[in-house]
Amino acid sequence: MNAKTAKITQQADALLKKDIDLNNAGADKAAKRMLRTVYGSALALLAVILGAAVIIGIGVSFYVVRDVSSGIASIVTPDASARQGRPDRRGPCTRVRRPRSAAMADALQVFKEALIAKKAR
Repeated sequence: MNAKTAKITQQADALLKKDIDLNNAGADKAAKRMLRTVYGSALALLAVILGAAVIIGIGVSFYVVRDVSSGIASIVTPDASARQGRPDRRGPCTRVRRPRSAAMADALQVFKEALIAKKAR
């Protein structure tokens, strides 16, 4: 009986080893394929997020530069007319709502009023 069972056991072991090797090979192949797919998807998602961040950053910086330059321009335009001999011309700087621009506009208005008073003498 031992001789018969030993032979059957050896054959079963060989079949099980082949089955295990086949399963391991399939699992390795599936893992490599999945890794490539996941890596590619993650890289594509990262590229999309990075591209969106760059576009948003450019848009925000364009808006900020435009906002700041328009505030400064609203102060500089009346100042230029004051240098051209028309200090009494009130420009858009008196209607500035931004805190920093409003402070600069107020300071400029003081100088304009002083210039008007000096020319009136």
